Amino acid sequence: MNKQERADFFNQSLDRAGVPNWGRNAELVKRIKCSPATAQGWCRGSLPKDPQTLVSVCDAYNIDLYAWVDGRGRGSTSLNTDKLISAIEQAKKLFDAMGLDLGVKQYAKVISYLYSLNGDGDVVEAITNLINE
Repeated sequence: MNKQERADFFNQSLDRAGVPNWGRNAELVKRIKCSPATAQGWCRGSLPKDPQTLVSVCDAYNIDLYAWVDGRGRGSTSLNTDKLISAIEQAKKLFDAMGLDLGVKQYAKVISYLYSLNGDGDVVEAITNLINE
């Protein structure tokens, strides 16, 4: 896998995780606790130099570590049902309280993003960014 292919894979993985394009590097900096230059490097096809960070990024955004490194996945990652239910409950509670009626695609993006947060991050800001995307 060349650098451009790795960048495409990483950015597509972040898309699937519901991380908006706008502010993507800032999200990585905040969540992974890395420098802005490091986050930018990952989005441009570099890999984390530290194996622990590599695993942390993969866990945080449900990225197939093997596919990110060499382009050949070793099987799909599984969903944590309890975590998914929690994300759905959070979204439903917030949408009900705000009186929001979102389309399926928008709702799925929010659920995916909440799932990836593991309870961290600014949910209101995240939802606002996703809805306005």
